[in-house]
Amino acid sequence: MSVWEHWDELGVRILKAAVCVAVTTIVAWCFRERLLALLITPYQHAWETRFHKAFVLQTLAPADAFMGYFELSLTAGIVAAVPIIFYQLGRSSARTCTRKKSGSSCRSSSFRRRSS
Repeated sequence: MSVWEHWDELGVRILKAAVCVAVTTIVAWCFRERLLALLITPYQHAWETRFHKAFVLQTLAPADAFMGYFELSLTAGIVAAVPIIFYQLGRSSARTCTRKKSGSSCRSSSFRRRSS
């Protein structure tokens, strides 16, 4: 493979990983309230035990709630997509490192010193 074919392969793999992150982020957006409730449960319990008041989340600007939910969904989407991201990057490097003609890999062929 030429250098440009390697770059094309990597680009396709990164695009597949990005689509996977987008899909898992959309799925996480559907469960954003449940995810937030799951994450704040320990803090809410500690708050109510210490202060004996109801726990209330506050936002200071109109977009804060949306951005908080978006960041939560994006983080959950990335965490959910990590296996596929690593798979795509691994397949890209495996295809790049393996030569079918000689059967050698990156370790044995790229780092070998050539004698002149």
